Amino acid sequence: KRSLLEWVSVNPRKIHVIPNGLIGDFHPKTTPFQSELPTILVVGTTPNKNLYRVIEALKIIPCQLCILGELQPAQELALQNARLSYTQKTGLNRAEVARVYSSCDFLLYPSLQEGFGLPILEAQASGIPVITSNLSAMPATAGSGACFVDPYEVVEIQKAVVKVIRDAAYREWLVREGLENLKRFSLGEILKQYEQLYLEMLPSFSLPNH
Repeated sequence: KRSLLEWVSVNPRKIHVIPNGLIGDFHPKTTPFQSELPTILVVGTTPNKNLYRVIEALKIIPCQLCILGELQPAQELALQNARLSYTQKTGLNRAEVARVYSSCDFLLYPSLQEGFGLPILEAQASGIPVITSNLSAMPATAGSGACFVDPYEVVEIQKAVVKVIRDAAYREWLVREGLENLKRFSLGEILKQYEQLYLEMLPSFSLPNH
């Protein structure tokens, strides 16, 4: 809403923000967290996804990356130079995406800009911790169920990753808060918000005379 008001002149009371609902067969992860060599999920490879800073932050941390998205040659070279072990997946259906989430230990999503940040909810529904940005849409989407970082600060990203890997109690808290946050984005809750909006708008419409 704030972003829209920067571009258009309109009464703020006329703008109603209704978030996306979570769609997909996501289930909380049941396998143990692999603290010795965690698998870190990275979703998206476009410039706003901040992959180069992710690579820089992880190059001294023993881990494996699972990257959803098409890698560019320069990104592949950066991964190779950092000697990071990774797998790359594209063209997955919803069921396959859900299985990828549940196979990873946590989501690293320090994006520079998002309209919503659906991977945050997908990770929370999969019962894995989330590290994401403290700007753009991410805090509003994640609620209290994420570790927030400045996405422009490599060291800050690195420290957050280390904390999630080493602190089991903190991981468990992130997962609990994430599952609680999901309640705001159930399809039933989103439908209620649309219904309320339509009911508020209804008096302003008049039926044509016959």
